[in-house]
Amino acid sequence: MAIGVAFKAFFAALFNSQSAERIRQALSDRPVGTLPGPVSTSASTPEAEKPKPVVKPAAPSRSEALTLLSTLQREARFVDLVCEPLDQFTDQQIGAAAREVLRDCRKTMDRMFEIAPLNDQEEGATLEIPSSHSPARLRLVGKTQGAKGTVVHRGWKATKCDLPTWQGDKNDAMILAPTEVEVG
Repeated sequence: MAIGVAFKAFFAALFNSQSAERIRQALSDRPVGTLPGPVSTSASTPEAEKPKPVVKPAAPSRSEALTLLSTLQREARFVDLVCEPLDQFTDQQIGAAAREVLRDCRKTMDRMFEIAPLNDQEEGATLEIPSSHSPARLRLVGKTQGAKGTVVHRGWKATKCDLPTWQGDKNDAMILAPTEVEVG
């Protein structure tokens, strides 16, 4: 590869005085741009030689948590169930509404996260505890010493994360659901 660079530098220096000067500076012991004497910089320098400004991507204007909450409201009416006062409804009405909301929340979460049990052992089964277990994978309760324990909860994991990308106006970033107005 070095021979290719050498040939390219040779021909660039041979046919272009600006390239020759840059190569001379690069080969000197001084940092580039510190050699005495004028360096020819004509106004006809091609745009390709000028460094392009670095364009940083815009920071997200909405939290992914709000996008998730908004999606659960839109597809399952989750926020309605949690935030509406329930005093005026019977337990049967609340149960019926909760069943529908929970079913729709499950569909939404399965689509976005493909939620699966973290551990294949059923609750109540005996589980070997590795000596160097991850606290994110195993939470020890009760006596926290020992090589075996009983599974109290299998845990959950997401096998993917496919949140929708929010494309709205930054002034609307905190809105979870629009006001619905019936017209006519």
